[in-house]
Amino acid sequence: MAIAIGDAKGITLNIANAEDLDRIGGFGQDRVRRIIGNRPFRSWDGLGKAGGFGGTLADALRQTGAA
Repeated sequence: MAIAIGDAKGITLNIANAEDLDRIGGFGQDRVRRIIGNRPFRSWDGLGKAGGFGGTLADALRQTGAA
């Protein structure tokens, strides 16, 4: 069951497993693979460089408290 991006608080992108990342609405398997393959991220800008994470999505995650 997917969770809304607004409910991603507490999910740490650098250590979350594929199952947890895939539950975030709008991610999907392709984005999950890019996150896992490009970790660790030192900043939100680093997430954007992983591809498929425009400023709007990264900002939404940051504002929810995801890390």
